Amino acid sequence: MPSQNGIPSILAENGFMTNLYDFEWIFGSKKDEYAERCATAAFNAIQRFLGGTVEQPDNKTAGVSTDKPSKPKQSSKSIKQMATEVIQGKHGSGHANRRKSLGISQSEYEKVRAEVNRRSGVSTSKSKSKNTKTIAQMATEVINGRHGSGHANRRQSLGISQAQYAKVRAEVNRRAGGGSASGKSISQMATEVIQGKHGSGHENRRKSLGISKAEYEKVRKEVNKRLK
Repeated sequence: MPSQNGIPSILAENGFMTNLYDFEWIFGSKKDEYAERCATAAFNAIQRFLGGTVEQPDNKTAGVSTDKPSKPKQSSKSIKQMATEVIQGKHGSGHANRRKSLGISQSEYEKVRAEVNRRSGVSTSKSKSKNTKTIAQMATEVINGRHGSGHANRRQSLGISQAQYAKVRAEVNRRAGGGSASGKSISQMATEVIQGKHGSGHENRRKSLGISKAEYEKVRKEVNKRLK
């Protein structure tokens, strides 16, 4: 661009807004000082080119600091506080914009991002989430329809590995084939049914007990015998 003017000219790039360090100088608390320093440098360059005498102004009277520009101050807020602000939308959208708005380094922003993801239920690591439920408990939930249909959907809903889901599936199939994992006797289950611990309706009770239809019939007979 300067070569097309036909007169002596120069193009000066005094900073880049995409650089956090420059951004602080251009728009931060020292923006007036920075503008003064840029103007002084341009003036002196022109004077030298024209052969004039350049007198360096006294830094104190010119209001120019001889100290090296300091790096942007780290935020005094905690990671949790900044994560809360990001979730509330106080720092806009886009990771680059949020980091600049927060005024923090890339490494610190990654910590904020991890905290936001943690609260949102998004995994940021390769490790699988641990399900504290037993195989029997998860099998009961699957039988009760709490995890939808389809093996892939059920496994994701349970939040377990493929190997662990295979155990749940085996337990579900075992119960459907006539087995029971309740560990309770017919008498104990009949008592619970009478006490109303398994709701109403035969199918709901059977699912709540986690037993096969054949075993539930035994419980039902015991209940009827006691209530006669």
